[in-house]
Amino acid sequence: MELDGKPKVGMQFDNLESAWKFWKSYGGKMGFGVRKDFSNKSKKDGAITSCRFVCSKEGIRRKHKRDYLTVNPRQETRTDCKARIVLRHLNEKLKVKEFVEEHNHVLHLPETTHMLASQRHISDVQAHQLELADESGIQQRATYALMSKHVGGRTNLGYTRLDMKNYLRTRRQKNMKYGEVGCLMGYFQDQNSANPLFFHKFQMDSDEQITNIFWADVRMQLDYAYFGDVVSLDTTYCTNNAHRRLALFSGFNHHRGVVIFGAALLYDETAASFKWLFEMFLKVHNQKKPQTIFTDQDRAMAKALQEHGSHFLRDFKACMYEYEEEKEFEEAWNVKRCLNPDVDIIQFFKHFERVVEDKRYNEWKCEFEAREKLPRLRCPSSPMLQQLAEVYTPIILDMFQDQFDLFSACCIKQRRQSESLIEYVIDMYKHKGEWEVLFHTQEKSVSCTCRRFEIFGILCCHALKVFEANDVKLVPDQYILKRWTKMARTGIIFDVNGNEVEEDPKFSHTLEIRSLCQRFVKLASEVTGKDEVLILRSATEEVIKKVEALRLGKIHGTNESDDPIIPSSNDMSIPTGIKKRVGIKRRSRPKSRVELQLRNRKASRSRSHPTFTHSQSESTDIGASSLVQLENSFSFTRLLMDQSEGSVSLGALEFGGDKL
Repeated sequence: MELDGKPKVGMQFDNLESAWKFWKSYGGKMGFGVRKDFSNKSKKDGAITSCRFVCSKEGIRRKHKRDYLTVNPRQETRTDCKARIVLRHLNEKLKVKEFVEEHNHVLHLPETTHMLASQRHISDVQAHQLELADESGIQQRATYALMSKHVGGRTNLGYTRLDMKNYLRTRRQKNMKYGEVGCLMGYFQDQNSANPLFFHKFQMDSDEQITNIFWADVRMQLDYAYFGDVVSLDTTYCTNNAHRRLALFSGFNHHRGVVIFGAALLYDETAASFKWLFEMFLKVHNQKKPQTIFTDQDRAMAKALQEHGSHFLRDFKACMYEYEEEKEFEEAWNVKRCLNPDVDIIQFFKHFERVVEDKRYNEWKCEFEAREKLPRLRCPSSPMLQQLAEVYTPIILDMFQDQFDLFSACCIKQRRQSESLIEYVIDMYKHKGEWEVLFHTQEKSVSCTCRRFEIFGILCCHALKVFEANDVKLVPDQYILKRWTKMARTGIIFDVNGNEVEEDPKFSHTLEIRSLCQRFVKLASEVTGKDEVLILRSATEEVIKKVEALRLGKIHGTNESDDPIIPSSNDMSIPTGIKKRVGIKRRSRPKSRVELQLRNRKASRSRSHPTFTHSQSESTDIGASSLVQLENSFSFTRLLMDQSEGSVSLGALEFGGDKL
């Protein structure tokens, strides 16, 4: 039966579904909406005995006794249209017994029929595409425009933007059907299924409600094992509709890209919460303490850290932030979508995963560039630069070459020697300050008062000047930190139980699945003829049946389910809910103590010095370290290094051992 034909009395259909599909197609062609009026079923076998399909404008709106209370009533759409088709069951078929063609209203244009409710439908394939776009962080407006382009315009899409919005909202509501606790535990359950080494912990109050949440996936554990010598802890983000703060443990990889070592959602910022947070952080990382941790020096945080660390290190030259303005910082981190105060807990984790994945992919881009392009040496004949070009990553090599360029401006002002120790006093051309450098002739070791190597892990220009004076052409091995080299990620990492930590234990299986997906997509895109489509469809359906049968055979007799394990309230160790916190919705990141002080400091300087120049800036930085005068201005970092105006507001906590 052709779906674009005109109904006729006597036409037959195999079932109700085919009859309805025909009537809906006819309505779309003619320009009117359709709906089902009624259907009768047999009491014996439940088969359809008769039914009637009508125009969507059939009937009239019923009056209600409270209609007079309606201020703005909806416009009338019913016109008591009599257009209809009546079918009756006869000889195992549905036969058309009556057909009324005439309408008492204006029919829609072909360009607008796609807006009729009966002509709008989101298919399974389209629904999957919408879900992927939503999980990828694409805005609904952009998603709708992209989908329309794929099918040649909005008229061919089959649904409106409002339909898409309603579908995604309904999907989010279904995802939350088990409540926040059930969904949260389901999310962590899925992560553990993907990799058993995924770590997560809850902290609960006396009412068994979740207050704080900490988690770290396997990649975070590996990153900390390789680059966890210096850690930055930031808690200045209010993340979701529960008004919880996002605490991020982050650091630098060997390409100076951001890596994350762990994350937490904190109910409050008390000493007890921070103490629990640091305990969980050390637990997941096998009790390995960072050499230095940078914080916003919150008093509660400081109190908690004192129980795990030795003392405060009030030096900010290695601060993790290089962004002067809040907007630049947020754009660099790309956490704006995570900080939306309207998102629920599940949406937050999806947005957070995407941000973390973007940061990790940036490392692969840097790795590709390092292997694809040869390093550019400013002095190609230098043995030292040739040596480091083989081991350093490009960005670290550039940082070293900056110091290599500066050492030509260094001058040896004094030289005192005693046995195997030589003491140098270095100054620099057109730079204020002096630096003392100790050189041990036997060990070829050097120590400078600027402490650049201890802070950045890269030799300073003063040390390079001393190496030149002692005819040291290559950098000693002890001054080439592995964390800055191309081999930084080599080595086997073990967890608390002594098991090897693998980022993806199913890596080979994942590669095979990706390869199959690419082959299927390529095959489907190359199919052109109708016969080829039928062959591909039948083969696909056969494969699906075999895979489903195999899957059912494997799980036969088990209690496996896709639903999360819903906790029982009788278990005192199981949370009964997520503790709610009253707060104010924020669209921007709340400023930390240091940012407020820096803003006030800038304002006071601008008021007192309306024509502020660079020379005046140098004259006011009396108490700053001389190293500040040599470094390229990292803007926000340089402000943090300014120790001339009272107490500092950010702090780095040293956990023990030598500083980096």
